[in-house]
Amino acid sequence: MSADQTTSAFYKWYLHSLASGREPLSDDRKILFKYVSRALVSDIEKSMHSDEGLDEDYFIKAQDYLDEWESNIVVGKPAVAGSTASVALQLGGKGDNHRRFSVALIKEAGTWKIRNVQLAK
Repeated sequence: MSADQTTSAFYKWYLHSLASGREPLSDDRKILFKYVSRALVSDIEKSMHSDEGLDEDYFIKAQDYLDEWESNIVVGKPAVAGSTASVALQLGGKGDNHRRFSVALIKEAGTWKIRNVQLAK
């Protein structure tokens, strides 16, 4: 899969899991590691278990998601530089209900994996 395909597949799975009442970080670790780098999972787990904890869901940068996000995932063309890539991502349609992200990916064993997610400015 290309970097943009990995990002799209991950968010489709992740948002569907949330909508189904699952906790993707703990309930479906095998699938999680298919899309997300081990280093990022480790970073998230350290934050979760720290004194501060996590104020929001790391992948959506919010405490809750909107149902419309699951059916409105738009991924831009990746910018690839060797074993790294960045992809623009938008969840939701037009108006106030959308969020934009910058997703950074790395190649792990020949497969694109998400390494960092930030809200786009």
